[in-house]
Amino acid sequence: MQASRKGTGTRACILAGPVLAEDDPEKDFGSGAIQYPLTFWKVVCIADPDEHPRGEPALQVFGFLLNQRNVVDEFGIERFDPGSFRRYLRPLDEIEQVAGVVFDRALHRADTKARR
Repeated sequence: MQASRKGTGTRACILAGPVLAEDDPEKDFGSGAIQYPLTFWKVVCIADPDEHPRGEPALQVFGFLLNQRNVVDEFGIERFDPGSFRRYLRPLDEIEQVAGVVFDRALHRADTKARR
């Protein structure tokens, strides 16, 4: 694996999510038991303008499967409380504007901070 980061203008996008398995462990945080994943996927996409002879960004994509069983075994699992990050919450349309990304309409419909 080789990722060029030597020049200026290199941009990266990181996508990640869980790998859900029927045998994932479960924990009760006070509202009933929920399963939590131990394996995650991560895809790192790098557009590096220094790597293409015509000056167009060369795309490099790196895919990973990561397991956090040893971290969970050592430190346990904690409950995610979105309230502790409330001051950082923004509507998806605002994130689209500043980041230059487009989220699917289904995500907009479920956006808890949507300007309705």
